[in-house]
Amino acid sequence: MDEITAQEMFTIINNYSEKCNDPILLGKLYSILLPSCPEILSVGTENAMCAGTTDLLKPEKIKDFKDINQKILAVIAAKKDQTIVTVVEVSKFIDGTEGIFSTSEIYTAMCAKSKQEKDLIRYALHKFVREKKIMSEGKKSGVYRKIAQLYSVLDIEGADTSPLDWYGPLGLHAMARIYPKSVIVVAGVANMGKSAFAYEMVRANKRLFPIGKARFQTTEAGSVEIKSRLMKYPQDQWPLQWWVDNIEFIDQSENWVDVIDPDGLNVVDYVSDYKEAYMVPFYIKQIHDKLKNGIAVLVVQKDPGKAHGQGGQGVRHAARLAVDIEFQKMTIAKAKVPIRKPPEYKHVDGMFRKFDIEHSWKFVPDGEWQTTDDVKYAGFEDDKPKQKKTPLKIIKSERQPGEDEEDRYI
Repeated sequence: MDEITAQEMFTIINNYSEKCNDPILLGKLYSILLPSCPEILSVGTENAMCAGTTDLLKPEKIKDFKDINQKILAVIAAKKDQTIVTVVEVSKFIDGTEGIFSTSEIYTAMCAKSKQEKDLIRYALHKFVREKKIMSEGKKSGVYRKIAQLYSVLDIEGADTSPLDWYGPLGLHAMARIYPKSVIVVAGVANMGKSAFAYEMVRANKRLFPIGKARFQTTEAGSVEIKSRLMKYPQDQWPLQWWVDNIEFIDQSENWVDVIDPDGLNVVDYVSDYKEAYMVPFYIKQIHDKLKNGIAVLVVQKDPGKAHGQGGQGVRHAARLAVDIEFQKMTIAKAKVPIRKPPEYKHVDGMFRKFDIEHSWKFVPDGEWQTTDDVKYAGFEDDKPKQKKTPLKIIKSERQPGEDEEDRYI
């Protein structure tokens, strides 16, 4: 069916069988068409068709051959109708699905069991590939995805370039700018402060999203554990009722993107997949894609001694800010929009700050943000490598309104 359609078979046979009296040519015609439409064999008589296409080459069989032509045409017409119905049904399946799908999923959805039914489905899929409605996905055969027919044009002219007035523990907000539609990823080993970071982020930044409640998805913690943690906050400042009125705590261990508020404050503690860890970056990308004006703080587990959280380096790809937490140490792994400060205007990636946690929630800094060189050359400033500053190709008089001095270096 991939080489010739039912409509084409119908046209060829109808045109040639009535005009051609040469049994050899007709025999060749049918020998070509039979592999694409084996049902033709089922309508033949014992003397004419059941013996196969070889008998069709004999002149004495031409009469029987012509007699069954109408039956053959009926088979072709029925096949044409069946093909059309299958194409329509496969099209409905594709329209109603999201992401990646396979031929086996369509077989199941359409209850296709026979070889003929499955052949027709594959024909429909190949047709949609040619029409650029779908495309093959990955290296595995029989896996497809829809090709986006619509796209969104960003409103660059009307975009508000003001960053969010956000708060991050240990003065993290002074190290990086965060804009709407941002993902913040915090990775760390167990019991090092990741959850405390998540609770502080939702507490301090709820004010940025006054409409509706923030959504805090928790993978492990139950209501008793959450309440116990919240009661450790000063009840005269952050009473339990404040949390109830402003934040929804949601028990969710998978499909986190389904619960994300595109325009609100979201926290997931934590994103994981113990069977297929490589899927964690995909889950984070899903959440990023769903965001509009909101932000999402995503916690990721990290094994001791590992450089990256579960899912590898890919967990940072969609993040505007990525933070690693170790024992009493927070490190900026990635800041997409860093805040550089004089006199050196250093990039903040790799900078860290030591801390203690009091009452299971309060981050108490132990020193300033620093680099490994700051520690290595402490007391030996003359030996410390000098960071080169690369000025932008503008002079000071050309500085744009609102441009920070640190923005003049890349």
